Amino acid sequence: MHIKILTAPALVLLMVISPFLRAQSGTEASPSRLTNEKESSWRTAIGAFLYLAAMQRIDSEVQAPLEKFEISASDAVIDKPGIYHIAPAAVTLVVSVDKKGIVRCVVNDAKGNAIVQSNVNPSAYQRWKIYWSKSGELWLNSSDIGIYVWEPQNDGSYKQRATLGKIPKEAKFKTQK
Repeated sequence: MHIKILTAPALVLLMVISPFLRAQSGTEASPSRLTNEKESSWRTAIGAFLYLAAMQRIDSEVQAPLEKFEISASDAVIDKPGIYHIAPAAVTLVVSVDKKGIVRCVVNDAKGNAIVQSNVNPSAYQRWKIYWSKSGELWLNSSDIGIYVWEPQNDGSYKQRATLGKIPKEAKFKTQK
């Protein structure tokens, strides 16, 4: 893995400095020198593209396993990916970030069945947090898409509803009113 990471920058560096390593004869702008400068520009552009493509591939291949957390009380504020077992509710909240940088949120019941799957797409590159209230509501606050809430139903399922302006202080960012 480290070889891949080091190989791409080395390749780009070699492509960028290779024109300078060659002996250039004369200081006048000759047709061959102009061709070499164009060639150098193309090498640099192609090298940069290959480097970015390699780094993107490496980022998508390397994903750390999710850390596991036990939450013994409700009123949990979550702001990082992980697997959160929420004891009072007997559910597991799985928060992950996919390859596109989207925060994914799934709540599983005690049998492992998904009872909530977030259908919104908050960016992991923006501020976000999840709040599990005492009443079992799941609040998702993201600076790029806003605030969403899912509330438990009598049959054990969850339903997404409008926030209606009533947002628990724990679900808010410090800068929100």
